[in-house]
Amino acid sequence: MQSIMEKKLRGALAWCGGSDDFQVGGKSRDGWERLCAPLLRGKPGKRHCCWIGCPDDAQFEIYYEGAVSPDDSISTDACSRHLGALMTDAPVHVVFSLETLQ
Repeated sequence: MQSIMEKKLRGALAWCGGSDDFQVGGKSRDGWERLCAPLLRGKPGKRHCCWIGCPDDAQFEIYYEGAVSPDDSISTDACSRHLGALMTDAPVHVVFSLETLQ
């Protein structure tokens, strides 16, 4: 059963998908296909690295903004090759292996 917040977030994501930026030829199309569309489909399976153009499957999830657990904050999926590159200037990063989150 979906939580109210999850329903709202899925609705917002679907609404944003109507933007020209996310359509074929749009500047955000790659991110839409790799990150947003799979979330809306809700199909279990492999997650892709968030590094633009990286074909690798994600192995880690990086949490920002002082997160101490997977439910605390925003996150980014990363493969082992781009883990360091996807870190930001946030004061705290917490890295979880996707294997431990399943």
